[in-house]
Amino acid sequence: MTKQFVVFSDLDATLLDHYDYSFDAATTALAKLKSLNIQVVLNSSKTMAEMNLIRIKLDNHAPFIIENGGALIIPPHYFDNVAGEMMNFSTEYKTILQTLSALKDKGFKFRNFDSLSAQAVSGLTNLSEADAKLAKQRFASEPLLWDDTEQQFKLFSQEIDQRQLKLIKGGRFYHVTGLFSKGDAIIKARTLFEKKYPDKKIVTIGLGDSPNDLPMLATVDIAIVIRS
Repeated sequence: MTKQFVVFSDLDATLLDHYDYSFDAATTALAKLKSLNIQVVLNSSKTMAEMNLIRIKLDNHAPFIIENGGALIIPPHYFDNVAGEMMNFSTEYKTILQTLSALKDKGFKFRNFDSLSAQAVSGLTNLSEADAKLAKQRFASEPLLWDDTEQQFKLFSQEIDQRQLKLIKGGRFYHVTGLFSKGDAIIKARTLFEKKYPDKKIVTIGLGDSPNDLPMLATVDIAIVIRS
């Protein structure tokens, strides 16, 4: 049986430069993958609005995974779907915000995206203000910067766990999410690729650089760590 490779790639500090978000260094590799008909599925903590813009720049037409596995987005006619589809694995975003608001009221000190202006997010991320607005269009997760002690962070993590949510470490921020991961979305995507290529053996490759990429790297057949 012939093999059909599918690449799942993180963005920041993996496919994109950590500082200026350029993908110039990956251009040759992306062109080679395209020539071999190897699909590149972007799998990032970024929002759908951010990733749609990046996909245009990359000329990427494959499905993609947003906000650390919060949803799998399938373009029209990619599998057996006529219209575009979103497979949602997420806790409601408003539930996450309500939880964080309650924890702020308990005295924990942190800055989360919803409480920051686009200008402030831009200053923290090196994104343009326009791109920072896209980063604030959250669906399934909330990034935050911790401004308290290590001891308080341990208590904060326990509070998050007790509320059936999850706290994970990304390249720049902690992310509060529901009980899903980048790996869960890959499992679903793999099933769909197996249906798309019934006469081929699907072989998955994952690339990532941060702790939030570990579930992805543990799920794929071939895991590649990009050292930060």
